[in-house]
Amino acid sequence: MRRNFLLTAIVFVLFSASSFRYAPAEGMYPISLLNTLDFAQMGMNLKAEDIFNEEGNGLINAIVNINGCTGSFISKNGLILTNHHCVFSSLKPHTTEEHNYMRDGFLAEETSYELPMSGYKVRIMKSYTDVSAKIVAGIGAIKDPLARDAKIKENMAAVKKKEEANFPGFEIEISEMLAGSSYILFRYEYLTDIRLVYVPPRYIGEFGGETDNWMWPRHSGDFSFVRAYVGKDGKPADYSKDNVPYHPQRYLQADFNGVQDADLVFILGYPGRTYRHYPAEFINYMESVQMPYISELWDWEIQQMEALTKQSEAYEIKYATQIKRLANTMKNYKGKLQSLDRIDLYKKKKGEEELVKLLLAGHHNDDAEQFASTLAELNKLYDQMIAIGEKRFWYGQLTQASNYAELASYVASYGSLTEEQRSKETRQKYLQAIRRCYRQYDENLDSLFVGRMLRDGKKFGIEGLSEAMDGMGAGKFVSKVYKGKITDSSYVIKLITKKPDKIKKTKDLLVQMQYKLAAGQNHVAQQSTDIDAAIRALLPIYVELKMRAKGDQFIPDANSTLRFTYGTIKGYTPNDTYMPPVTTVNGILEKAAKGGEYVMEDALREAIMNHNSGEFYRKELGSVPVNILYNTDTSGGNSGSPILNKNGDLVGLNFDRCFEACVNDFAWDDSYSRSIGVDIRYILWVTQYVGNADHLVKEIRNL
Repeated sequence: MRRNFLLTAIVFVLFSASSFRYAPAEGMYPISLLNTLDFAQMGMNLKAEDIFNEEGNGLINAIVNINGCTGSFISKNGLILTNHHCVFSSLKPHTTEEHNYMRDGFLAEETSYELPMSGYKVRIMKSYTDVSAKIVAGIGAIKDPLARDAKIKENMAAVKKKEEANFPGFEIEISEMLAGSSYILFRYEYLTDIRLVYVPPRYIGEFGGETDNWMWPRHSGDFSFVRAYVGKDGKPADYSKDNVPYHPQRYLQADFNGVQDADLVFILGYPGRTYRHYPAEFINYMESVQMPYISELWDWEIQQMEALTKQSEAYEIKYATQIKRLANTMKNYKGKLQSLDRIDLYKKKKGEEELVKLLLAGHHNDDAEQFASTLAELNKLYDQMIAIGEKRFWYGQLTQASNYAELASYVASYGSLTEEQRSKETRQKYLQAIRRCYRQYDENLDSLFVGRMLRDGKKFGIEGLSEAMDGMGAGKFVSKVYKGKITDSSYVIKLITKKPDKIKKTKDLLVQMQYKLAAGQNHVAQQSTDIDAAIRALLPIYVELKMRAKGDQFIPDANSTLRFTYGTIKGYTPNDTYMPPVTTVNGILEKAAKGGEYVMEDALREAIMNHNSGEFYRKELGSVPVNILYNTDTSGGNSGSPILNKNGDLVGLNFDRCFEACVNDFAWDDSYSRSIGVDIRYILWVTQYVGNADHLVKEIRNL
């Protein structure tokens, strides 16, 4: 009778928990799982080997990672299409008040005018191997989490060293698909000479600004073209005027006809990080500690910077990229918090864990006991993480918010090195970092940030902070700091050439504060390391038992490795109003009439008003399409990912998600998970009729 009751309960929970089951379109599939998919059933005119074939020439050969974003080759001469926001910062070194490329955009009318992108690299995945057995060898008997982590790192280093010897000329990376369990080795080719070709004006590239960021309907031309170069021998090489365009093994063909509602699409890209296999208490940690603190702090920082940018164009150039970076994450976190509350994901995750217990109890009692004990231990660890969470973030944000606090940390860190550690090369690295801090420093902003962090630190009970401030309030302490020796770069540069005891005796308040904070910071850092290692040791057990109970295929969380995801062009209903999946240039005119961040300059207005639409006009829309909406499974890092049709042709460029879909990092659902892309027709239309870059359109056509 008891067993029958238990089985009835399991059936009831399975039925009521149907929302936990994965929808067919969910999944960021690693390349190693492509062969598990039925492409014909999807409606694709391709097979798995058409996408990746180690012996052949699959679509993946056209896909690149460019500084954390995705891009794709779209011509035989190394032309790469990616997002405007992915290359925006590369304009800064070339921007002056006379030539404001960050505001006005940039076009190289011929290859000799293309500008180098300092610090940018393109990564092309060539092949992969599952090395899980080699990486986890010998860890089974190790109980201490830190020792397990150390052994895994030791194994990874050994495998990587051997692979580098076997594959000279390739960059080798081993990616953790599941901590302590699954590892894939990737072989990459890196290109280091990347140049700007066409970046549309900012009013096109980020039309709507922060007002429209993460929102739908959208009308953003978030695209740019760059080009990869190599040496004359065809091998990767650093920038040289003698280098030649890279000839990719494969490049994408643009479909000038684009897509319509309900069309099948798929995406290849490098999504950053997701956390769908994490326990419910991880959601609680993110929802109660990390996201509220960071989003509120960064919102405040943005307001301070925006106030300065209104004073001069020089300030606008200086802080444009920093504001964009902070604002993107800040609004993303606010979207996550709103969606987490709306869908009550924490409660659903708790229910899913109870379901797993019931399923395992019905068939695998030993597994049920192991799952219960593993979950209890994980919950305890997340409680500990929540307890130190505010302090953990405060230490990191102090040096991120203030160039002088960062500078002081370098001085204190260098002063703590042993004589053996203080080599000439080490000193040069510290000097380089210190000089960078001085270049970026602005006293008005810096003092505001330090004052805010000191007030937060007192509230959080940061160890050593009251002693460091010597009983002063934040305002008085800050006023003394910015009259201190740290404002003199020559003094600081000379200081780090001295012996440690001399550095430790400096009377600068910020440097002394770093020394007084060190004990507490090190204690919190060690706690964090211990907790993280323990979670990493338990997580594979948790995931394995959960998958065993539910019978699901294991799709690893995204981790910046190449992934495949598919879906359809599809609208949605966020607030009782259906939103169609395609916007047009008519909507740009409507929004521009509102003013604010909806800026539109004459070149774009004239192109729209003069009906310069050519082949990109769509009768069914009565206009030129701009942005498209679709239910593929994407996350951060998918910025710049090509949107491909069932034939593998390029129909758009991914750049964002809807506000409700910010929560995709934790959970995907067809009712609210929508990604946003630039329609290929708008990219080509802007390039031809606004940018007057006909030569690029011809290159994309392979003419």
